[in-house]
Amino acid sequence: MHPKGQNDQKEEKILVEGLVLEALPDSQYLVEVEIAPGVKHQLLGYLAGRMKQRYIKVLPGDKVRIEISTYNLELGRIRDKIFKKRIQEPVK
Repeated sequence: MHPKGQNDQKEEKILVEGLVLEALPDSQYLVEVEIAPGVKHQLLGYLAGRMKQRYIKVLPGDKVRIEISTYNLELGRIRDKIFKKRIQEPVK
């Protein structure tokens, strides 16, 4: 057992933006992320519990923010859906 306050660090997460390619069963998605300029990687993403609670729908073609563990780079948790900002045209 270790003294309180030591070695209580959580594992590091990599936060990246990606594009949903395909919706799979059981709230899982095939997501493509760009890990370096011109280098794309596909991984399996699952919805975070908060997104399930708030009934946020994710469809193929949506941009998402995904959290990847440093231990398994093939699996990530979809934290946020990136909504497109609507640009309103000026009224004449």
